[in-house]
Amino acid sequence: LGLHSLGLRKGDRAVILAPNSPDWTLADAGCQFAGVIDVPIYATLAPDSVRYIIDDAAARVIFLQDNDSYTRLFPAIKDCKSIEKFILFEAFETDDERVISFKDMESAGAELKIANPSLSKELRTAIDSKDIATLIYTSGTTGEPKGVMLTHRNLISNVVDASEKYAFAGQDISLSVLPLSHVFERTGMYVYIHYGMRVFFAESIEKVPENLKEVRPTIFIGV
Repeated sequence: LGLHSLGLRKGDRAVILAPNSPDWTLADAGCQFAGVIDVPIYATLAPDSVRYIIDDAAARVIFLQDNDSYTRLFPAIKDCKSIEKFILFEAFETDDERVISFKDMESAGAELKIANPSLSKELRTAIDSKDIATLIYTSGTTGEPKGVMLTHRNLISNVVDASEKYAFAGQDISLSVLPLSHVFERTGMYVYIHYGMRVFFAESIEKVPENLKEVRPTIFIGV
């Protein structure tokens, strides 16, 4: 509903560029339920490459982690014609009117829910399994990166197949390490949500051994 309040409609594109976090997963879920096609980008990708993907996907909004991410990327993407909003998981003060916080977007969605209680169901039921859910750009080893179109059915079929082959359960615990911009980790996240598992996010690659001892996960997807 927050995305809808910004004017995004079914089939529009939204970039997610941030480290793994609950907010990343919420942004992804919000796009899926709103019919917005999300475009995950590695947080370490060079600014010029980020610019290329934004332009190619014609993304209308971009989710970023914080001020540092915005400052690093802004010189390269400030003139992207399609970008209308920068949505930051961690808010900060700026003169750029296009910048809003994730919290403010959620608040706008809450207000929209009061004004139109049935809208979220209408948006959800308008989505077909054959609709494109996400665009995942390849590494571009044969030229510029190319967007791979994956449907809702593509994603869910993998979740169902993985669930049938492994004995996952609600009491399981996962440590998330691989970037959620990678479809393998993202599919794993959908499995965790499907089963209601607890998910912990590793602080960094360097701290994975320490985090493994602290969390003691029953599921760990390694590199």
